[in-house]
This record gives sequence, structure tokens and C-alpha cells, in this order.
Amino acid sequence: MVAIEQIRTQAPAETPSAPAPKQKPPTRPLADLRFRTLIGEARRHPEEARQIICEAAKPMRERLLAYLRSAQKAGSVRRDLDLPPAIDAFTGMLLAGMLRRTALTQFLDYSVDEYVTTVVDLFLRGIATVVPERKRRVS
Repeated sequence: MVAIEQIRTQAPAETPSAPAPKQKPPTRPLADLRFRTLIGEARRHPEEARQIICEAAKPMRERLLAYLRSAQKAGSVRRDLDLPPAIDAFTGMLLAGMLRRTALTQFLDYSVDEYVTTVVDLFLRGIATVVPERKRRVS
């Protein structure tokens, strides 16, 4: 029986296997600041911003697309799933979380790790051929 755990265990080697300990960073990561600057400048230079974002995202998008196509052929990912929009939805959730975290840190009652784990769980449950019962988190 194919399940979400099978998709997780087939993840590429560079994917971290366990989340880091729950911590809030004391300052914004430099990459976040650079990205927010790029977004701010996008109004003044829309074509250049679009080009930078496309070129930066292209290698990861291509690897993720190849990985998910392979998983579709193996039967771990639904065959009826249109992968490019699924990848955009996944990366869009991650981007939204990054932007929210850098702007609203004091208002969030969950860690970066909790957010990313939830996004990955939602995505994997949406693409999996068989979805197992979800383990409830004990508070």
C-alpha cells in the first residue's frame, strides 16, 4: 500500500529528514531581507524582478518536477495531478509563510518548523495516492 510516508522516504538526499529544534531566530535571515528588498523594488523594475525570480526558482522547480513525475510513475503520487500548478501551490504556501514571518513575527504563535511541517503535510496528503490516518499532536 502506497502512503505519504513512502513519498517522504523517497525524498532527495538534500532534503532534511528531521526538523530543527523549535527556535525563533533573533534577527531576520539575510535571504529574507534580500527577498523582501527584491519585492519592494519589483514595482520600479518589474521585468528585472520577474527575470531574477524565474531564474532563481527554475533549478529547484525542475528538480521537484522530475522527482514528482518519478513518484507518479511509481504510483506514490496521484496520476491525475497536474504537477506544475501543484508545485506552484506548494512553493506559494512556503513563500507566504516566509513573508508573514518576517512581517508579523510577534503575532504568530507557531514556529517556522511547525509551519513548514504543516505545509509539507498538506501538500503530501493532497498528492498521495493513499492517505493514512493523521496522527494527532498532543498539546
